Amino acid sequence: MKIQHLIPVLFLAGFCAVSAQTNDNPIDALLSTNRLVRFDAAVRLDTQRKQLVQKLIVILDGTNSIPVKLDAVIVMSEYRAPEAVPVLVSHLEWDEDAPQGGMISGMMTAEKWAEYAPVRTALTKIGVAAIPALLDKISETDDTNITAECVTICHDIQGTDVTEFCLRGLLEKESDQKRKERVQAALESLKRIWQKK
Repeated sequence: MKIQHLIPVLFLAGFCAVSAQTNDNPIDALLSTNRLVRFDAAVRLDTQRKQLVQKLIVILDGTNSIPVKLDAVIVMSEYRAPEAVPVLVSHLEWDEDAPQGGMISGMMTAEKWAEYAPVRTALTKIGVAAIPALLDKISETDDTNITAECVTICHDIQGTDVTEFCLRGLLEKESDQKRKERVQAALESLKRIWQKK
């Protein structure tokens, strides 16, 4: 047997030995001087993150109460999980059920804002990965509040000019008249909310 064929086997054996040695806290293992231990820790942390996000999505899709789902959304926003975008976009109305603990103010902390509008906060933190689903939602909904929320989130992520550019591109691309009308309404909403001075 040639040595080239043994290299992957030896690497795998070494990796398994490192994995066996690092059953402790993966965060501590990131500080190891051994590169394989650090790599193993990173893989384990990524796996744990994916498992947590999947469990949170199950909560969002499940029969839990809206307050429980909103708490899951707040946790999800900290993980900036693009896997959650479809569920979050399909439930933008949950923000209306969030506890409205007082007036909205420019002085609200990020934590208070996350409690006030958890779905919006989560999608904003996820960022650009949420834009396609938000644009799809704009062209599918007749609910002006949901349209305004989608426009606001797009604006929060990419600003007025880029949001307008995306909406105009979507308007040109659409062939269905009803969908065009919805996108046109979103453009008007953008101009109304963030008028250029």
